[in-house]
Amino acid sequence: MVSRISQQVIREVIARTDMRAVVSEAVRLSKAGGGSLKGLCPFHNEKTPSFTINLSQRVYYCHGCGAGGDVISFVRETRGLHFGEAVEWLADRAGVRIEHEDLSPADQRRRRQERSERSRLLDLNAAALAWFQRQLEGPAGGSARAYLRERGLSDETVARFGVGCAPDSWDGLSNDLMSRGFGANELLQLGLSAPRRSGDGIYDRFRDRLMFPVYSAMGDLIAFGGRDLGGTSNAKYMNSPESELLSQRAPGTQGGKKFYKKSHEVYGLSVARKGIRTSGVAVLVEGNLDVMMLHQYGVTNAVCPMGTALTVEQLAAIKRFGDRVALVFDGDKAGRAAMMKAVPRCLEAGLDGVYVVLPDGEDPDSLLRTQGLEAWDQLLHKATNLITGWVDAMVQQWDGTIRGKAEILEQVGPILATIHEPISRQMAQDYLGTRLLSSDIEDNLRPMRDYLSKTRPPRSAALIERPAPVAGPPVPPAELELARAMMWYPHLLADLARVQALDLVTHVGMREALQHLCSHAAAVGEVHSTDLPGWLTQLPDDAARRGLRAALAQPPRVNMEDSVTYLEHVIDRLEIADLQAYKLSLDAQVRRASDDTELIALSEKMQAVVRRIRELNREMIAPNATDADASAPAEVSSVPAPSASPGGGATHEGSVHV
Repeated sequence: MVSRISQQVIREVIARTDMRAVVSEAVRLSKAGGGSLKGLCPFHNEKTPSFTINLSQRVYYCHGCGAGGDVISFVRETRGLHFGEAVEWLADRAGVRIEHEDLSPADQRRRRQERSERSRLLDLNAAALAWFQRQLEGPAGGSARAYLRERGLSDETVARFGVGCAPDSWDGLSNDLMSRGFGANELLQLGLSAPRRSGDGIYDRFRDRLMFPVYSAMGDLIAFGGRDLGGTSNAKYMNSPESELLSQRAPGTQGGKKFYKKSHEVYGLSVARKGIRTSGVAVLVEGNLDVMMLHQYGVTNAVCPMGTALTVEQLAAIKRFGDRVALVFDGDKAGRAAMMKAVPRCLEAGLDGVYVVLPDGEDPDSLLRTQGLEAWDQLLHKATNLITGWVDAMVQQWDGTIRGKAEILEQVGPILATIHEPISRQMAQDYLGTRLLSSDIEDNLRPMRDYLSKTRPPRSAALIERPAPVAGPPVPPAELELARAMMWYPHLLADLARVQALDLVTHVGMREALQHLCSHAAAVGEVHSTDLPGWLTQLPDDAARRGLRAALAQPPRVNMEDSVTYLEHVIDRLEIADLQAYKLSLDAQVRRASDDTELIALSEKMQAVVRRIRELNREMIAPNATDADASAPAEVSSVPAPSASPGGGATHEGSVHV
């Protein structure tokens, strides 16, 4: 259910939150004078502290990257949460009772009951983890400790990831938890226990296994993964079943409620999120122990998917912290097959990056232990580009026949069409065409050309001309893309004028030329491609006229039915470029700021700009969202920058949807 948290609750959450304590979980702070604190920024890599907290104003600001805001913004950014999730997380810490403005008293009571039940289940998982960790430290954990030593994992790494063990016992965990007041039905609900076949009682589901806790983005312990130690189980890895411990990202539902799903979760993300955010890259490997070993060697942005197959939902969780991935696969047949499946999912999720297939028989753990970090760094340095490498691997399967080429095209073409960014998508399609066409005679070109040109508007060969050198400053890439879009899809000229996108065009000649064309379009109503050559001859700027005529001769980026969405993306890119220029101006003003009041005001503006850029990036992805995404909690519809209230705290104007 979508509902609104009242402004009174939001203000109370901010007022009752110990900002120093919250920030200290992600940043090591020291005194900076004047009641302020400083530390290394969690949002970018730096060696000299430029991240500061003004405790009296309850705001933070980084002089290096421009990040700033209040404690809610900090929790959102560091934990990858939506606004409402961050408010609820802070409310739980501060003991504030959440009230939703648009819920009836009965719905309010139901929601509080659900939160109370969920809190008890979280307590149950915490008690189970404590028991697993005690077993690892005690006599029953001897074989588990020996295995960890054999794998080269230090005590510090084991403690950082909260590893424990389940001994070879049928009911040790179940008996301990029930002695602490938890019911058998609750243990069954979370999959910690299973019912006996006789129907009388329960037994431990995890036995003789190394136990890995799994945390959500909010830091809640929502599940466990267990690796077999005795070699007698049919399953090497076993994960908790779906449960009512809500993964805040997971769009899956059952019986009207959201449930934990391993296909939505990423192991190690709660530990790696800072490393991913500061580097912008997530290193994605296949196993839990690989993740732990990489962190032990200082690769603090390593994670792995829960389950056996990487999913788009897991990649979406990663994308909250970084927009690139380095996929690392074991050097065996299964690892290579996993790579071929993983790359299309990365493209669908809007992630770019590289991939590595390790030498045969190696995995990240064995490589680091036998060859060291230098060999690992060299391997990533030589990594293959995600898109071109995958296209090459697919083309290598071609048998040399025309039919074989068509089959490759049918497999690869739809995958490349999912790339969100239009220019990247076109470059990938061009690369595929080059790889398939490079050694063919003219007759063999036809199937490929027919596929890539399907549904494109016809164009006259008489319009083709090479652009002459353009005097003056070059047209920025996004503005040039807008001009091309108007040549390919002239029926959109009226829309361009209506949404006032020309205000974002900075190149004077191109702006005047597009205004001229929009005026013609408004006068005639319906525009056809045959109208354009005559209109272009009337343009006052020679350089703009030549540039637009050259654009008219080029093939369109997307099909006609996708042209409206494509134009929206181009306009979004223009606005992002405009905002980035404004952000640079704010950066300069921050460096010249003379007092805290001016600095806070600039911080608020900077935060609003950064938020708007991120909103635009999300909007560019939104048309590709699934129906499941639509059922997830909506984020803030319009969240203005926090502003300093008369009482010194930050406020958020307007109702917030969660």
